Amino acid sequence: MKNTTLKSILLSTATAATLSSSFAMATVGGNGVFGDTAFINDKQAVTFADLSHNNQSKTTIAGTMKTADGAYIGAQSTYDWSSSSKGIKETILGAGYRYNVSENFYLMPQATYTFRDRDGDFSYKNPFAPATLDAENNRWDSPSYTKGDAWELGLQAGYHLDNGVFFAARYGYEKSKDSLSITETLTTGWDAQTGFDKKVAIHNVELTMGYQVANVVMLSASWLQYKLSDVNGYYDDGNAEINPLASGTTRIKSKSSDYELKATFTGFGDLVPYMSYTNIGDQTLKMSHAVVDVKGKASNEFEIGMSFAF
Repeated sequence: MKNTTLKSILLSTATAATLSSSFAMATVGGNGVFGDTAFINDKQAVTFADLSHNNQSKTTIAGTMKTADGAYIGAQSTYDWSSSSKGIKETILGAGYRYNVSENFYLMPQATYTFRDRDGDFSYKNPFAPATLDAENNRWDSPSYTKGDAWELGLQAGYHLDNGVFFAARYGYEKSKDSLSITETLTTGWDAQTGFDKKVAIHNVELTMGYQVANVVMLSASWLQYKLSDVNGYYDDGNAEINPLASGTTRIKSKSSDYELKATFTGFGDLVPYMSYTNIGDQTLKMSHAVVDVKGKASNEFEIGMSFAF
């Protein structure tokens, strides 16, 4: 395969980081399960492998095969080297088909299934530290949020200008087996429980724009919003004997946004190195019966990786 083929198909913009430490970037043309998705339409068949590592001690290996007519099959697995959670964090299998509407515009329906471990995925600040009490002087322990196995259906679109500027957008509808558990310590002396354990609907929206300098570098910026549909959770304030309304349901909402900058270097033939920076935002939890919101810890992720086509 000619070197220019890989350079055109590796117009990738999303990070290879996965959801092992947070609700991180999806893969709009990224070096992940659909890693060779092109912003400049390329109709040649290609198979490539990708290896990346980030500062969260996670290594990702991915492989993708694309046929000449635009069908994709891919797989991706992430290993966590942290001593507290060492092991495979998640594995993603995916398939898609890219339909070339024109030489500059494409649509790509896609589907993925993600196998995740059951370790806690998200780290939270304690919103009720001694200096930050709610109106009733209650205090909550840090929540535990775990994401389970999930399937997702998505639609991706990409468009490029002849001067090297390109755009992409992706929407994904995900069903994930999630669980949330929060304990609230009340000043009245008993504990209250809040949470859920069920399949939930998640909406992922990603927007990307970038610029390519032919045979040199591709620069891109991406924004991803993760939004959890309203979930009917439960609460129990532990005082049912006094208050018959002490237990019931609560509506739980969640949202977070990530931002990524990425540089992909295309001057080395079929060997394509890249590096990225991602700001993984707070995941805010809102509950209809709670006085305050609960926020997750934001984090910064740096990643380096390498793709090779054959």
